[in-house]
Amino acid sequence: MPKMSDEISTEKGRGGVMKKDELEEIYRLYYKDIYLYALSLARNRQDAEELASDAFYKALLSLETKSGSVKYWLFSVCRNLFLDQMRRRKRHPCEELSDKQTDDLEDTLAHLIREEEARKIYSCIQKLPDAYREMIFMFYFEEMSIAQIARLTGKGTASVKTGLFRARKKLKEWMEAEE
Repeated sequence: MPKMSDEISTEKGRGGVMKKDELEEIYRLYYKDIYLYALSLARNRQDAEELASDAFYKALLSLETKSGSVKYWLFSVCRNLFLDQMRRRKRHPCEELSDKQTDDLEDTLAHLIREEEARKIYSCIQKLPDAYREMIFMFYFEEMSIAQIARLTGKGTASVKTGLFRARKKLKEWMEAEE
């Protein structure tokens, strides 16, 4: 099957609505990436599934009016949904993640990441502060450029570079300590 361009098609079905097969192709190509990104933000499989699902639902409603990179747009939607969720939780505080939820996250990622070294790295990444963890995920796992990360997070490119440097330094310290 030919790979779909990362650019959003301007073609629409009848009535200006995205064609069903276009949305299915976008879902097939990007669901795993969006889910893993949501999981890195939420640290909970159920919330990650909900965030990813909601991001694709928003795509269904409004993707035909957007232009540019589909993947980048989905990441932006997912991030904004997560931030909205965090704002709602601040208004209605709840308990920290339960041990079961934390174990659930580790079980899910252990299944996705087979090699031992990758698990060690992921474990160290999870210890990072939220902003550093997010930058590392976008830069290394989603292969976004520093400029794309800066646009998505609303930070300057210098701030992203500094954050990535500090995150790498911390990861190196932790990895060396585990040896």
